[in-house]
Amino acid sequence: MIRYLRDEIDRLNGFLAGRQKNPEKWANNEVPEAEIQTTVNSLLTAEKQIDDSKTLLTQKQATAKTLKQTAAQLGDKIENFINGYHSAEPEKLLDYGLEPKKAYAKKQMPVEKLLIAVQDDTDGEGFVLSTSADFNADMYEWNKGIGADASKTDVIPAMSLLKTTRKLSFVDDDVAKGVRVFYKVRAVNSKGEGPWSDVVSRVQ
Repeated sequence: MIRYLRDEIDRLNGFLAGRQKNPEKWANNEVPEAEIQTTVNSLLTAEKQIDDSKTLLTQKQATAKTLKQTAAQLGDKIENFINGYHSAEPEKLLDYGLEPKKAYAKKQMPVEKLLIAVQDDTDGEGFVLSTSADFNADMYEWNKGIGADASKTDVIPAMSLLKTTRKLSFVDDDVAKGVRVFYKVRAVNSKGEGPWSDVVSRVQ
């Protein structure tokens, strides 16, 4: 249901119902009933087209996510090969766009309160999420919540796990238009979890 279309459809249908109950008052009116019905039908058609487009977009996004998962598995497999081939010469990893693994250093539990940024993706679909680094982090755990009112930034909704990643930046494509989305992140490693960042929100 498209709210701004549905409101006008309901209003015009109400007018039609009233005319049918009071035909003597509308016999010579300059706005014929057929014109109102045609307009309602046009709005219904537009509403269906938008709903169909949303359904198609959801299907395309699901397909793209499946493809991405398959690609990630292939990439992980290849990266394992590369690490094995060049285990004695880690500087060669740079040839493949990979960072050489740093020499082992005993890590402590993360203690940094991270700083995060949320920006629109370049294609206008989703947000680019970025965090500052924590030296002791193995992974970064992101939580996400959906606000009930896009105009309110001070009412933080319940938040749940969005992604755990080694990357400092990634794209959240699962973002609805006109909805306020909230994010927070913390660093984690085998020793434990660091403090949560401040919650940041944005509307696309």
